[in-house]
Amino acid sequence: MDNSIYEELYEKTIHHQDESKTSTSSNLQTYESLTHQHDSAVVYDSLQTKKFKTTKWKCHFKSRKIAITVFIFLSVVCFLACVIIFIHTTNVNSEQTQTVSKETNGNKNGGYFPNDCENKTILHTPNKYAYRPFILSNHGLFISDKESFSFHVQACNDVHVALLPKDYGNITDESALYEIVIGAYRNTRSIIRKRKQGQSMVERERIGYLNCTKVRQFNIDWSNGNISVRYIMKNSTVETIMAWLDPAPLMIIDAAITTGFGATGSWTFCANDFKNSTDKDGLIDDFNKSADRDGSIDDYIWKLVWKMEKSKQIL
Repeated sequence: MDNSIYEELYEKTIHHQDESKTSTSSNLQTYESLTHQHDSAVVYDSLQTKKFKTTKWKCHFKSRKIAITVFIFLSVVCFLACVIIFIHTTNVNSEQTQTVSKETNGNKNGGYFPNDCENKTILHTPNKYAYRPFILSNHGLFISDKESFSFHVQACNDVHVALLPKDYGNITDESALYEIVIGAYRNTRSIIRKRKQGQSMVERERIGYLNCTKVRQFNIDWSNGNISVRYIMKNSTVETIMAWLDPAPLMIIDAAITTGFGATGSWTFCANDFKNSTDKDGLIDDFNKSADRDGSIDDYIWKLVWKMEKSKQIL
């Protein structure tokens, strides 16, 4: 056989082996490349997963930190609120205890008069707007030579005091007098008038001067035509509720009290404040000689006034 044929076959064999080696090397490189890419992807996914977990943990930790801070803040607020409520309750209970103690120790009639008040006069006014049955002189309390007096009263609203001049008669709506109202309009307003249910000379809007269950002390002064009403607190602090100067003052010789418009009243006067006062000049109208002994005129007027007030929805 010709040697050229063998050489050609040998060369083809060698070439085929070279191609096989080249293909194998290429496949190996491709495999290594794919393997590297896979490993890189796995590492990337691992890093991403770790990063996500780290971020999630940080967010969770931050949320817990915020929740703990809010909880601590609310706990402190609740604690302070409880302390304030406890202190307030303690003070109120202490004040009530002192009040009960004061009333028990020599103040059976209510009120907080000085210890030298040996004799008290107590009057109970019904839910009826009528002055006549409760003129002070008829109860041994004379003010004809005085210019002021104090009293204690327990009422929900509408405490009325009338300062009566000479010849005041039957105390009608036309009678000239000073009418002082404390706690009118459901204990929200106080008024000074110069006639019974007349025009307001001065008004003061303030809630709570009166109390349904507690005694309150007031002073009324009319010296030199200056009508003033004062609220006296338990610690002797004095608050002027209202004042009005009358350019044409009346000569006051007596006073009367009443409640009504939904309220009754328990009044206490210290008789010691009136013991030096008498009707020595005969200025006070004698109730026993009055034509209206049973108060029927005042009763009729009261009914008319009550209907008028009710129609205005005023209590």
